[in-house]
Amino acid sequence: MRRAALVRAAYGAVLLLAPDSLVEGVAGGETGRVFSVLRRLLGVRHLLQAFVLRDAECSLAKGAGAGTDLIHAASLLPFVALDGSKRRVYVVDFVVEVAFAAVDVRSALND
Repeated sequence: MRRAALVRAAYGAVLLLAPDSLVEGVAGGETGRVFSVLRRLLGVRHLLQAFVLRDAECSLAKGAGAGTDLIHAASLLPFVALDGSKRRVYVVDFVVEVAFAAVDVRSALND
C-alpha cells in the first residue's frame, strides 16, 4: 500500500471514529451534530478513496482521486468566505484536500 493511501486511510478513520475531537480541536469549540455526521461521511469517502488508490497503477485513477479532492476543496470556498464561526475548520479542510490532490497528481505524473 502506498504511503499516501495509508495517510489518507488514517485520516479517514479518525474522521469516522472521532470526528468531534478532531474538528473541535481545530475549531476551538463545538460544531454540532450535523457537522459531526458530515465529517463521518467524509471519513468514509477518504477510506474508500484510500482503498481504491492504494495500489493504483493507472494515472486516470489517480487523476480522478485528485479531481474528487479538488471538487471538495472548491466546495469549501463559499463556507470559508461566509461562515466566520467555523472558518478555521473550513480552511484546514481545504488545505488537507488540496494536499491530497497534489500528492495524487504528482503520483499520476510520475507514472
